[in-house]
Amino acid sequence: LHIFFMNNGPGIFINILLTDLILGFALFMSAKGYYRIPNLLAGMVLSISILSASYIDNGNIIHLFILVLPIILVSIQLEMLFVTAYSLFNIVLIIIFTLVTGKISLSQATMPIFFILTVTGLLYLNVKYRHKNEEERINILFHKRDATIYALAYMAEMRDKNTGRHLERTSQYISILAKSLSEHEDFYNYITEEYISDLEKAAILHDIGKVGVSDSILLKPAKLSVQEFNEIKNHCEYGVRIIQKAQEKIRNKSIFDIAKELVHFHHEKWDGTGYPLGLNGSKIPISARLMSLVDVWDALRNERPYKKAFTPEKSKSIILNASEIHFDPLVVSLFLKNYAYFKDISINMEDESLSAY
Repeated sequence: LHIFFMNNGPGIFINILLTDLILGFALFMSAKGYYRIPNLLAGMVLSISILSASYIDNGNIIHLFILVLPIILVSIQLEMLFVTAYSLFNIVLIIIFTLVTGKISLSQATMPIFFILTVTGLLYLNVKYRHKNEEERINILFHKRDATIYALAYMAEMRDKNTGRHLERTSQYISILAKSLSEHEDFYNYITEEYISDLEKAAILHDIGKVGVSDSILLKPAKLSVQEFNEIKNHCEYGVRIIQKAQEKIRNKSIFDIAKELVHFHHEKWDGTGYPLGLNGSKIPISARLMSLVDVWDALRNERPYKKAFTPEKSKSIILNASEIHFDPLVVSLFLKNYAYFKDISINMEDESLSAY
């Protein structure tokens, strides 16, 4: 556009040639996926080209207003921080051009400078609005994902009518343990806030595989036979298959990778006597070690058709006695540290009467 305002002269051809060659190179590099450097290079070339056009055109101030074009071009693919810095670059160019050439006074240069600042401000507002809309879109996607996860989890819970608010409680318990674990020197780089958030959601899926277990076994109000218990054990494998299918559709690696660990290994024991693979010690994923304890604690604290609810102290004693046998001793120590929270949750979120179902 600056060429449109330019008087005829030999300088115009050099100006056009240099600008087109370097911009062509910048566009080629952008097409190859290298965005920042080519865009900044293209913008700088345009700015210098525009200033040179103003110089050749005897200080035509209109060219300085056109300096907003490279700023707008740069804003298409670069973060606002780069755009702001580039705007300042152009303002400095104008000031240097004014002082060195003497063809434009500082008072005249003030107008294009304010124009550039105004356009940059509008670009900032546009980017801010665009980011807000993007955040809203992402939040909607996350809500849909979470709704899908809860739907999967409650599908299993509704079949096992004796579990009450088990999913809600275990999600809270595991969050408490994970937050404490994040302070441990061996885990503070691994247990991040994002991990804890994903873990809370993944925890509610730990028994999703029970949808594959027959009602006669799942709802049996008596001790299971060896054959029936072996069928119950299969719920870990069933659950992993369900999570894999969901992962293929929802494509959230973090949360579903954690969910697969929980589902598959939360019945493993520290001494290697658990199922389905008989893993022991640190071979059991940390997410499953946390889930194992909170799952057992909640089962102890709540009534089932085959047992009465144990008191908090009795449940605590059972878990302590199972340290290094059933449970990771580190996880047990975290449980003791947060015992008061576990006790309060178990009391304040007791299962409703079975008749409510």
